[in-house]
Amino acid sequence: MLYSAAFRRLQQKAQVFSLESNASVRSRLTHSLEVSQVGRYISDKIVELAEIKNPEISRSLAIFVETACLDHDIGNPPFGHFGEAAIQQWFDKNGSDLLKLALPKNPKNSKLLNDFIEFDGNPQGLRILSKLQWNNDQHSLNLTTTSLLSCLKYLRCAGEKKKNSPLYKKAGFFSTESALIKHCWGEHGISNENPHRFPLASIMEAADDISYCISDLEDSVEKGIVSLSHAANWISQKWEAKRGAVTTDYACSEVNAAIYKIQNEWGGFLEASDCSYTFTDFRTSTTRFLVYYAAKNFVALANAGNEIATLLPENSAATIFLEILKDYCRENVYCNEKVQLIEYAGYTAIAGLLEIFKPLLSNHA
Repeated sequence: MLYSAAFRRLQQKAQVFSLESNASVRSRLTHSLEVSQVGRYISDKIVELAEIKNPEISRSLAIFVETACLDHDIGNPPFGHFGEAAIQQWFDKNGSDLLKLALPKNPKNSKLLNDFIEFDGNPQGLRILSKLQWNNDQHSLNLTTTSLLSCLKYLRCAGEKKKNSPLYKKAGFFSTESALIKHCWGEHGISNENPHRFPLASIMEAADDISYCISDLEDSVEKGIVSLSHAANWISQKWEAKRGAVTTDYACSEVNAAIYKIQNEWGGFLEASDCSYTFTDFRTSTTRFLVYYAAKNFVALANAGNEIATLLPENSAATIFLEILKDYCRENVYCNEKVQLIEYAGYTAIAGLLEIFKPLLSNHA
């Protein structure tokens, strides 16, 4: 994985800030490396809490999770979600008309159109891993079924009906990989009609959530878009408003301690250099207790024989804390004019390229 061109290309893709010249600000590549480290941290903690003594199992768990974390963003198009939206909306508007001659000829063509209408980085990543990153044969990187299912975040094929579940809100794979996914499910005793998420995919998702919620805030401070004092006061106020409704558990006391720390250390400071409690301190302590919480939930669910759909339950203090960090970035960072101008320019560029190549699609049909 580390030596594949698709992985190296993540260096030129943004985590939040596109076309960024500041080397301290994360790209998709550095983000993926951080996610893999957190994923391995969770895996190691699971081994410790579950008292797994077999070194082969411990080593395999860490490698599978680490690989899934490195893979998780490999299908992201240029300009991230704006790039996805450009492709989705262009094909939703133009696809049927351009392919009207081809669609009646073969029912599979309509499924292929749905792949573009629901284009997303997750199924595209699976396509890269299983087909497009050609090496010696048509099976791309020749990953095991365990590795492929470990990075399958959503359970729905593009074009299929959505269900009332977070696991079905987006397409997890394209129609072109449907047979492969069903084969992988079969190898692990998972039903094609009523599948459940592969347990290691939940570790990957938790590692991603923990990483980007914290790193997006850190990058925003690095770029001067927000200040530590503004972030600390905003986050503290939101937590005070919500903490009465959260489940009282280990994570709740840890979040209380983290909020108290940033409010007292950052609340009155405008610059990161003015206080002794650095963002590295915040990131380290926060990641530590979130990793422990995720690993503890994994072991508890596994011991009870329950489906491991998520390691960060909806009403838990850990999840609400991460949601507050996400909300802060949504309201103060992602909507920033400088950020959005570049993203809209990227949207226009991708949509423009599709328009330029439009005659090729029409002629092919």
